[in-house]
Amino acid sequence: MEVRIGKAGGSDGLDKAVHRMSRCDEPQTSLNGRGQRNIQGADMQFTVPVSVGEKLFRTVSEPVCDTDAVRALIPLCAKKELNQALVMAAEMGHVAAVHELIPVSEPKAHGSSALRAAAHNGHLGVLCELIPVSDPQAYESSALCGAAMRGNLDAVRVLIPVSNARASQALLRATQSGHIATVRELIPVSDPMAEESRALRSAARLGYSDLVRELAPVNDAARVFQSELEVFLKTVRQEGIEAAGNLPSLLAANALTPYVDENLLEQAARDLPSDLLKFVPHLAAWHAAKQLGVATPLAATPPRRRCSL
Repeated sequence: MEVRIGKAGGSDGLDKAVHRMSRCDEPQTSLNGRGQRNIQGADMQFTVPVSVGEKLFRTVSEPVCDTDAVRALIPLCAKKELNQALVMAAEMGHVAAVHELIPVSEPKAHGSSALRAAAHNGHLGVLCELIPVSDPQAYESSALCGAAMRGNLDAVRVLIPVSNARASQALLRATQSGHIATVRELIPVSDPMAEESRALRSAARLGYSDLVRELAPVNDAARVFQSELEVFLKTVRQEGIEAAGNLPSLLAANALTPYVDENLLEQAARDLPSDLLKFVPHLAAWHAAKQLGVATPLAATPPRRRCSL
């Protein structure tokens, strides 16, 4: 069964038809070359007109965007549709389409979502178009955070001067994703000790030794080491020694050992029961060397987990 609904069909007819079809198999939709949408169900098919807005969305979503088509569709679309098209074009990296859409849309809408989309996907050309007409500091500089999380280093460099890196979580997001080059770029403009050195703590817990090496000198590594060791001991007391091997706090304490002074290490080695000391191999190695009176292996490199550039 096929039903064609044009403008005279009205929305009520389409709503009823779709409701009837919903009781059958899941409907499938597609666009045809005549500017219509085909809706195919188990026992019936509908052909309905596609809105101008949908045509614009389809155009800017293509890998290669037809800028002339975008220009022709713009006067026929509502502001809401133009705003959505701008975000979609920014996400795809279509610089020319973004350039056409900026004057007729609201780039600052929804916290400059178009800028966030471009930053998240590393589209530098689009960023350069959008930055002057957007708010890069919206939602705690979320555009910078998105670029940092994806390791889009060039986008991060473009956004740093217009963002508030110290008040954002860009450094933390780059750290959690293991992007060492991005972390290096962000350290001078961020607050590495924010949220109780959360970036360093995350790097240590995830086993990113290269990032620990970058972040430890600009943090209070001793304090983080001490607190992670306390969390480790508390968890073992609650859950038993069998839980010790895979605790994130244990990984953190082990990764931070080379960056802690000897007095704190000596105290930690005394406080840890012998059956738990073995779970912190860098501390155990230091303690054994200390007892033998040989050079302590504080400079030993912890096991590495590869970080992205």
